[in-house]
Amino acid sequence: GGKDYTLTLTDGGALGVTLGESAPAVVDLTGDLTTDYDLTAGMVASSVNILRGGSMYVEDGASADITTVNSGGYLIISSGGKATKITENGGYVNFDHDATVTFLPNKFGGYTYDNPNEWCTIHSGTTGTDLSVGNSARIYVYSGGSASQTTVNPGGGFYVYSGCTATQIVENGGYVYIGFRNIPSGMFVPNVFSGVSVRDYGHATIHSGTTAIDTTVSNEGLLYVYEGGLANGIMVAPQGHLVVSSGGRLTGKMTFDPNADVYAEPGAILDFDLTKTTAGADALVNNLAPALATDFDYMLTVSGSETTGTYKLAGNAIGFDKTITVKNTSGESLGTLTVGGDTLFTKSSGYTLTLGADNTLSVDITTKSVHVDDTTPPVISNVAANITSPTLGSVTVTADFDDDVALASQQYRIGSGDWTDYTGGVTVTTNTTVEFKAVDTAGNETTASYVVTNIIPPVAPDLSGDLTTEYELTAGNVGHDVNILNGGALNVKDGGLAENTTVNNGGELNVSSGGKLTGKMTFEAGATVTAESGAVFDFDITQTVPGADALVNDLSLVLNQPFTYTLTVDNQQALGTYKLAGGAAGFDKTITVRSIYGDTAGTISVADGTTKLGEAYITLALDGSDLTFAISQYNLKNEPDDGTNDYLWTKQLGWNDANILVGNYITGNGEISLDEPGSIDKEINNVHMHNLFGNDGTKKDTGDVAKISLDKPAKLNFTIDSTAAGTFYVYEDGFDK
Repeated sequence: GGKDYTLTLTDGGALGVTLGESAPAVVDLTGDLTTDYDLTAGMVASSVNILRGGSMYVEDGASADITTVNSGGYLIISSGGKATKITENGGYVNFDHDATVTFLPNKFGGYTYDNPNEWCTIHSGTTGTDLSVGNSARIYVYSGGSASQTTVNPGGGFYVYSGCTATQIVENGGYVYIGFRNIPSGMFVPNVFSGVSVRDYGHATIHSGTTAIDTTVSNEGLLYVYEGGLANGIMVAPQGHLVVSSGGRLTGKMTFDPNADVYAEPGAILDFDLTKTTAGADALVNNLAPALATDFDYMLTVSGSETTGTYKLAGNAIGFDKTITVKNTSGESLGTLTVGGDTLFTKSSGYTLTLGADNTLSVDITTKSVHVDDTTPPVISNVAANITSPTLGSVTVTADFDDDVALASQQYRIGSGDWTDYTGGVTVTTNTTVEFKAVDTAGNETTASYVVTNIIPPVAPDLSGDLTTEYELTAGNVGHDVNILNGGALNVKDGGLAENTTVNNGGELNVSSGGKLTGKMTFEAGATVTAESGAVFDFDITQTVPGADALVNDLSLVLNQPFTYTLTVDNQQALGTYKLAGGAAGFDKTITVRSIYGDTAGTISVADGTTKLGEAYITLALDGSDLTFAISQYNLKNEPDDGTNDYLWTKQLGWNDANILVGNYITGNGEISLDEPGSIDKEINNVHMHNLFGNDGTKKDTGDVAKISLDKPAKLNFTIDSTAAGTFYVYEDGFDK
């Protein structure tokens, strides 16, 4: 019976038998921990709660079970150490690669990390929300972890690794490291910060949508400006380092010390913005020499209403021989300038680029005269919206302004609001009228308008919040974010809708024929869910993004119910893999795919594999017990002659400078045509396919390939097994990417 038997010899030779329980394991540490503690070989910790200031070191041969690591706490597991059932609750967990560790799922949020000794980790199964980091503190998000609404302040570091999910990042002067390529749209929230100093080996980043104003980089500080990022006003002091990636942009006043380190990739932009200076003022760039030694593209931004005169662009522009593209404030190219080249004339101005004897780069502006008898009104054209079909989101309205002489102003207003200068698209979130007005330099005026009518207004819910009694949603009724507690029952009748529903232990959810469930659904153990035939279970992926948590946590509780399954997509749905549900082992239902407007696009099942639907390939699959739905773009030139889809590659981006072809794939056998735009033939031999981000990690040898040319593209034949996952690169021997 699992007991020890102890034999004892007593006086007189009698033999007695005593039955005793096995001695329990000795626990060396338990409970709250606020100081440093070292578990050495043979020591055991159980149910330890590491609080701020506490740290536990699990050495080789030691073990810890059920450990909670709170904000300000540290857990370090050395090689050979063991820590199981770790709950990350805002603290820091670090372990050697051959330590034994497991994590319990947990969500935490609302923490601010602004102490240099305060670090946080988010491993698989852990979710951090509404976090802030600065002042040399660090947050690390590893594969399987999730972080949203993270603000990265000066001095703070936010490290995002492959396989994790990170959304709504606000760069506010700190450093954001992205450990994977192809940053998804919307990962960063647009933000403007100003007056940040990057120094003393500190780092800062400016990604797409982020604008930094008047930034100083000095004393081994390093500032990265990535594609879509904007540094408006910058000073790079001695031993300061500035790196601008392709698509990154510098503008405003720029001060470069002779000992500043400035590096730009091809495609990086240095913008001389005349809207930020006046004729005769100091140069926009004090010393262009550090920038001239690298690969900037040069741009000159004009409003068209500058006064005549000489505008100093840059000092110390020795030997400047670059071409400058002139653009207006709407980004429209007006032409190009070179030193010694022709004057660029627009409808209202002339621009001449000069390099003075003192090596000052300048542009001289002359203005055409405006005749007092000008009676021709300006023109407002191409008034249009980006979306004209019904939408649950916003609509952006744009217009083009022009005049035969010169515009004095171009403005817009929403409804009967105030007139505002027009600098780009006007975004509205409700149905309204967007009006535009143009006035030329002679006072002539033109107006135009666009009426937005296609925004679907949100429906106010009839029921939301906790439910502890019985409630009925009848035709036209909507339940939103309903939390059904023990004793509560929600009955969704024909025409009723329940969106984002949680059913707790002891709660009931009953769906009649014609009733509908959609949005995020959480079914806890002990919950009851019933359905009549004709009840609708809708996976609405317009409410999520690729890689996010599943819409349904556990589908096993409803698989035995006669639901009709649908899947709702938007016509602008992002490519990628969407997690529909956990607990879906054995899912064999057919799902009807619908648009947000109710149109039926087709059907799909797991057994169908990958099928073409409209302008995309879609795949319904089971990943273990997880049900997933993937959308990938197809390319017509990869479509086989017999009309079937035998090809792995569903998105072909073409060759880049390193002769690498990038694409997403579908498991199976197939072939792909390789070509290069242009007419130059390439001898490509020993081509391989390499899984860069997947679990497989091996190179798939496709054999030799003959000459690749535009007229006769070569073909690769290969196989990908079902264990491989990720993005593959086709590359030639000799390239290191």
